[in-house]
Amino acid sequence: MNTAQTIAETLDRHLTRRTPMVVFGSAALLLDQNFAPRLTGRVTNDIDFIIPARREMAVDTDRQFWQALKATNRELEPRQLYITHIFPEREVILTPDWKNHTVELPNDRLP
Repeated sequence: MNTAQTIAETLDRHLTRRTPMVVFGSAALLLDQNFAPRLTGRVTNDIDFIIPARREMAVDTDRQFWQALKATNRELEPRQLYITHIFPEREVILTPDWKNHTVELPNDRLP
């Protein structure tokens, strides 16, 4: 298991319901089982999220998400792994069709 998977699985464990998120950067590549083997030896200490504009208000008021995030960071702090960068879509420079290139990585353990 790579560090991005460790962070994501820890967050999943603390979430109480399905919470769609957009991960970007090297962590996104490390979470994709089809791409991760090409990055053998690659390490990341954090996961960065983009909050799509249509979900900003929902995420902002989602207490279970923020509690899960806090619990994840607390649990992983001794290993220096974190979720620290959560960007609204408008603050990230992306191609106009970036949403067409996202890959869903569902977690069947969540309702």
